[in-house]
Amino acid sequence: MLQASEIPQLTNFYKRLSEMMIKNGDFVLHAGELVNTQVGSWFKYQREEAKSFKEAHWLRDESVRRYTTLRKDVSDRKEKLWKKPVKNIHEW
Repeated sequence: MLQASEIPQLTNFYKRLSEMMIKNGDFVLHAGELVNTQVGSWFKYQREEAKSFKEAHWLRDESVRRYTTLRKDVSDRKEKLWKKPVKNIHEW
């Protein structure tokens, strides 16, 4: 009976599979280094821009929140005026 290591096709298959795995690992390492060197500064720029965008977005949200609070307050005061009988026309 032949051992698995004695069959040349099987030995060649595992040898090629091993080479492919090593080459694939080398490719991943090189691709990671390439991305790091070529796009690293761009990522840093995007990170800094994201901080300023978050700040601007927070300011916008605060403005919207203040506006809606004031608008609700004005609506509540108008509603109270409508419910009260008119004694003084200058309150309007």
